[in-house]
Amino acid sequence: KTGLAFQVGEGGTLIGAADLQTLLLDWLAEMDPARAASIGRLAIDQAGLNLGQDLFVVHLRNFARGADAGNTDTRTFIGEAFGLLLETKDWTTDPTRSIAEAMDFAVYLEDPGVIRQLTDFMDPESGSALGYASSIAIERLVDNRPVESGQALIDSMNTTGISPVARAGFLARLDPMDAAERSVLDQYLRHPELASEEAVAFLGHLPNLNITLSHNLVSPEISITNADDHIDRLRGSIEAVEQWQQDPGLESLSGLLEQTKLRLLEQLGIVSD
Repeated sequence: KTGLAFQVGEGGTLIGAADLQTLLLDWLAEMDPARAASIGRLAIDQAGLNLGQDLFVVHLRNFARGADAGNTDTRTFIGEAFGLLLETKDWTTDPTRSIAEAMDFAVYLEDPGVIRQLTDFMDPESGSALGYASSIAIERLVDNRPVESGQALIDSMNTTGISPVARAGFLARLDPMDAAERSVLDQYLRHPELASEEAVAFLGHLPNLNITLSHNLVSPEISITNADDHIDRLRGSIEAVEQWQQDPGLESLSGLLEQTKLRLLEQLGIVSD
């Protein structure tokens, strides 16, 4: 035992782990990534969940870092192992820090299909302590795969789990200047399950340009939201709002849309209080 907490540092390397064996595996991945990947797959194949949470996560991280990321077999193995982790209730209900960090595998896989499971962890009634880690993973998935992730979030409107306000914030990250992303937003605003509270949150966030900075287990460390295009995103959002104002199907949102337009104009410095 080391007396240290599991903690991820720059480049996904560990700066802390509860035992020396986990730290040694991390060091091996730095010195010989291919060998660490081979050992990682063998360990998961042979011992599976019996490895315990920290070792399972680090072995899977090592495999992801040292194997050929473009190989279908590689991604299949990671996806199946991550799926096993997500379905292990003992691990997700009372997770160690390593399990929270492992939510980053969803981003590595760029698989919007796991959003449903991640949103379930955000349900306060689920008993899971993975809500925050799941929200970061969803945010990054939306940034990397906005159309597919946006559609998955819309599909979550018929389920419990993620709060409407949180979903609204994620969807507000989509770029209304992109035709495919705009189509998702159009569908969202017309959705029969869109409640007033959620519409208010969405239009209040639009465009959501927040950037999450963190050290991550396997995915890139910085959100792809680019500060250089903030002005363009604001202008594009105004154009979208103006078009939504002309849509007879969105007449019930007319007041909110006008408030949003005025707020965006103020942000651009075109009008003031």
